[in-house]
Formats: sequence, structure tokens, C-alpha cells
Amino acid sequence: MRNLFVNKLKYTIRCADNSTYGALVEFKKGLNVIYGPNSVGKSSIITGILYGLGAEKGLGIFKFKDNPFKPEFYEKIEEKNIIESYLLLEISNSHETITIKRNIIGKTNICIVKKCELEQFYSTNNFMTYIISNGTMDEYGFQRYLFNFLNWEIVEVVGYDGDNKKLYFENLVPLFFVEQKAGWSQIQARQITRYNIRDVKKISFEYLLGLGKFYVHLLELEKKEISNTIKSLKTELYLKRDYILTLGNATVSDNNVLIIDKIGFGRYEINDLIRHMENLLKEKEEKIQVIYDKKDLFDSSANSKRDKLRQILNSKTLALEKKRDLVREINSYKNYIAKIEINKKKNKQLEQIQRLNLELNITRCPVCESKLSSNDESHCRLCKSEISNISTATENLLFLEDEKSSFVKILEARELELEKTLQIIQDLSSDETYLKNMLDFQMKTYLGQEIQNLRELAREIDKLYSDILNYKELLSKWEGLEPLIHKIDEAEKRKKQMENEIKDYNKSTTDQEILNVIKNFFISNSKELHLFTSSKLTNEIKLDTSDNYTPSLEFYDISNISSSSGYIRIILSYYLALLQASVKLFNVERIKYPNLLILDEPKQQNLDGSAIKAFVEIIEKIPNSDNWQIILTTFNPEEKSLLEKYIRYEMKNDSDFLLKRVGS
Repeated sequence: MRNLFVNKLKYTIRCADNSTYGALVEFKKGLNVIYGPNSVGKSSIITGILYGLGAEKGLGIFKFKDNPFKPEFYEKIEEKNIIESYLLLEISNSHETITIKRNIIGKTNICIVKKCELEQFYSTNNFMTYIISNGTMDEYGFQRYLFNFLNWEIVEVVGYDGDNKKLYFENLVPLFFVEQKAGWSQIQARQITRYNIRDVKKISFEYLLGLGKFYVHLLELEKKEISNTIKSLKTELYLKRDYILTLGNATVSDNNVLIIDKIGFGRYEINDLIRHMENLLKEKEEKIQVIYDKKDLFDSSANSKRDKLRQILNSKTLALEKKRDLVREINSYKNYIAKIEINKKKNKQLEQIQRLNLELNITRCPVCESKLSSNDESHCRLCKSEISNISTATENLLFLEDEKSSFVKILEARELELEKTLQIIQDLSSDETYLKNMLDFQMKTYLGQEIQNLRELAREIDKLYSDILNYKELLSKWEGLEPLIHKIDEAEKRKKQMENEIKDYNKSTTDQEILNVIKNFFISNSKELHLFTSSKLTNEIKLDTSDNYTPSLEFYDISNISSSSGYIRIILSYYLALLQASVKLFNVERIKYPNLLILDEPKQQNLDGSAIKAFVEIIEKIPNSDNWQIILTTFNPEEKSLLEKYIRYEMKNDSDFLLKRVGS
């Protein structure tokens, strides 16, 4: 399914005045000649084919804004403004026919594809829209669609920057299309270099002609990727190894086992060290259990003393509170007794004053200056204070004396109770001190060293347990490197396998057989096209594998020993040889050459009569014309008869242009 046949090309151009122009060109298998004088539209047919295939870069067009067509296709035709312009291109691959629609003005970066012949395009409903843009190989990229349509494998090759680059359809076009202007200056003159693919001419040749060397390039590319992967994995491995070794102060034995150099233990393999530390941990746990058993006995005795001490402290607290209340009560009684003494003193003074009043005839109270002769019985005669009329100063003295006697008795009782309370507090404090001393004595005498040992053992156990966990984690990290090591081993095996495959290629003769077929056809074509007068020189031509598989002579520069017309013969012989070899080796599945050759004759130097004649003779010798197609633009009135039966579209004179008015 590696054939690519161009079946039909149709232009449709609509103007602002509703007039329509267009052209329909039909092709057949075998030789197709587009015949006519210069500047009438022959190259526009070739441009349409390349444009319909999204390969206008082969025409030297690299931006969508740069239209590859002449102005009458997108601007004005016969002074009429163009409002719509597109083409339909029907192609097939021997098994399937499709028609491509692409705008010449408007949205030129997309195309519509229908699985039908050109005539059924508008009656066919199902279609797909694809993107035509620089290097689009995604799901909706037209280049990807073309590769699938031609059953070509999408591949990546090495770029000059070392990155992977896809090989595009437009990289392959220069091997079956010779453009009118620059195409005849050298082989693959219009090769696309902007994708930065290393040795793109050589790679494209090897891909299309099915050379095993191309797959060696792919192997080398894969080998490079695997080498980078190995390097990356090893870097990751070394970093992790170094981290683990540094973390564990470890080294590695010959059998890739961690050796730990631990202070206080010595050098151990990590598993042995973990076992040793676990045994040591078990011993220390047993020791600490003995101490815990002793501690239980101690705790039983100590807890009894602590309970008694708590009772003493509670009783002491109550006694202190009672002491505080008694002191407060005693002080209040003493204050009250002191007030009684003051009142007694006042009443004695009043009693004395009454006696003096009788003796001295005092008429006014010396305190309040009231008249003592007053009959106001509600106030004291001396101080004018309100007093009970039921008692006298003498009676008051007796009352106070009695009250004092009562309070003194109460005071004496409270002081006695305070003394007892103080004694209780003293006794409780003695008991408190005794119990505390007993507890301290027990701690120091019975469990002082054991508790210290307990603390030390607890610290040692914690440290051992922590170290064991750390070493187990370290071991887990180390064992976790195994999948990474396995990946490296597998990658190195694959790398070794590829190196062997590359070596095996160097022993293969298949590529040389393909190249010999191409070379022999080239030599034969060169002779028929009279490239050199010396047949010996022609027989010495080889394909230079170091120079993109171009023809060369050992002691001569083939381009310098021939004229410009001679170099055209070289290019013509070469491209014909590629087609001839592909047809002859049609059953070699790895050859992808599309058995299509598009030759846009050089504008300034048309092929002369002898070249046309030789060309036709060569073409007619190619077998199985249903398996190949050549499209040639030319104009040679003297040799038209040789081409007559192959002319598929003819523009008869200088005014017979490709685009013609359609309809009324």
C-alpha cells in the first residue's frame, strides 16, 4: 500500500460578480505530461498537487500568509476581485481513494478529507477536518493522516540539538518531487532543514528506500535514549546509595551487603548488627523487669506511708485553721474585756463626781455642761447621755464586773484550747517530718541505686530501640534500591542487544543490494541520456553514502565535469533510478517510496529533444505501469509527437491559460 497516485485536481475560483473560474486536470497511472508554453499555468498544477498534500514547503513556502499561487488564484482574475478560492485533490493508495479540499484564501491551515472520488465530494456527507501546520503530527494533524494513508511508520530521529525530532511528510517529498526553480540545482534541493533534523537528506533517503541503515539510526536513537536513561538511573542510584551510606556510617561488601561501623559495637553486616542489638535489647528489658519487681514492693510500703502522710497533712491543715480561728476569737475577747475596764473606769469617775456634787454643790455636768438640777430623767445628770433610768453608776460597776468575770472565764478556756491546738500542730509536724524522712530514707537506702539503674536502662533501651528502627529503615532503603538496580540491568541488557543489532547490520548485504539496484539504474539512465561521452567514466559512478547517497566519481566532482544541462540529466537520471528501483523491488516491504515522481521542468532550460526522446524510452521500459506514476511538465514542440500519447492536459499557446471561465 505504498503507492501514492494523483488522480484529479480541480480548481474553483469565485469572483465578486458571481462569475466562476476553474480547471480540472485528470491523471492516469504511468506517465502524465502537462504540456504547454511557459507562464500559462503548468507549474500551478504542480503547486496545486503539493498544496493539496500540505507540502508547500517543498515550493519554498514556509508561512501561511505567503501564498504559493499566482495572484489570479487568490486576488484578481481578469480584473475581478476573488472572494472564494479552493482546490479539490483526489488521490489513492491502490486500495482507497480520498478527496482533499483546501482553501487557497481564507482558512488555509485546515483541510477537509472525504473518502470518495472528486465527483462525489459534495454528495458525500461524512468527512474529517485536519490541521495543516508546521510539523503537526497530533491526532488531527494532516501529516499524521497522510502517513497512515500511505501505511508509513511515524518515526523520530536525532536533531542537531540532541533532542528527538519527527520525520515529516515534507522531508520525504524532495525525493519524489523536483521543483521548477531550485529543484534542478541539486538533489533534494528543496529539503526542509528548519526542523533541525541531523543529516535530514540522508535520513529521508534511508527511510523511503527502506535501508536498514535507517533502522540503525533508530536503534542509535533508542540506544542514546537508553544511555541517557541508564545515566539518569545510575545518578539516582549513586545519590541514594551515598545518602544511605552516609546516614548509616556504612560501607558496602563485595556481595553488596551493608557493613555498619558502629561505635561500641564494631563492624557488622547490617542484619547481624540488628540481631545483636535486638538480643541486647532483650537482656536490658529483662534487667529492667527485675527492677520493676523490686519497685512494686517498695511502692506497696511507700504508698502506705504516703497515705498516712496525707492524713497527717490534712489534720495539720485543719488544726492550723482552728488555731487561726481561736487566735481571732481570743483577741476579740481581750478587746471586749479592755472596753469593760474602760467603762468601769468611767463609772467610778461618775460615782466620785456624784459625791463631789453633793459636797461642792455642782450645778452643771463637767462633761456636757447640763444642769444637774434638771428633771429630765431620760438623760444623765452629769454628761447628758441617754441612760437607763433603771441603773446607777454603782449598779453599772457591778454589772461590768460581772460581765468581765464571764468573759475572762471564756478567754481562759479559749487560751487553753489554743495551747492544746498548738501542741497538736507540733505533734503533727513531728509526725510529718518523721514520715518524710522515712520515705527519703527508703528511697536512698532501698531503691536509690536501683532507680538510677532504671533510668539508665530506660535510656539505653530507648537508644537501642531507636537505633534498631533506624537500621531497619536503612536496610529497607537499601533493599528498596533493588528495583532501581533491576531497571539499570534491564536497560543495559537492551543497550547491549541494540549494539549487537547494529553490529549485525554492518554484516548485512540487503542495503547494498538496494543501493546497487539504484546505482545500476542511474548508470543506465545516464548512458541513455548521454551524460558522459566516456562509458568507462559512467560505469565508475557510485552512490556516496557519506554524501546523502548522491552519485559521485572517485577522482572527479561530478557536478563540475558536466554542463548545466548535463547536471539536469544527472538529476533526471537519479530520480528516475529511485522510481525504477522502487518498482523493481516492489515486493520489498520495507521500501516506502510512493512510486510517484513529479518533475516540474526547469523554466529557463527545457529538456532538449534528445533528452525528451531518451526520457520517453527510459519510461517505456519501466514495467508494471499500473504500479507507478510520473507527472512531468514540459514544452518542446519539436518532440511533441514523442509525448503525444502521454499528454493529460495541454495549454496550446501563450493565451491558453489554465484557469478558464466556467458556465455562462
